[in-house]
Amino acid sequence: MIKVKVYTNQKKIKIIVNKNRLDIYLTEKPQNNKANQQLIAVLSDYYNKKVVIVRGHLSCNKIISY
Repeated sequence: MIKVKVYTNQKKIKIIVNKNRLDIYLTEKPQNNKANQQLIAVLSDYYNKKVVIVRGHLSCNKIISY
């Protein structure tokens, strides 16, 4: 499981790897689950595996499993 901090409504999509979490910058707004869908798509491409949000569906701090 991976800790993720999500920053929404940004200009570019970026992934920054820190010691104990990933900082992910997304272009979508956190409305109607669009940012979560983009997060899953970005991380699925990054890891080449299916990704699931385990905790934090409504928070910017999430726990991801793949």
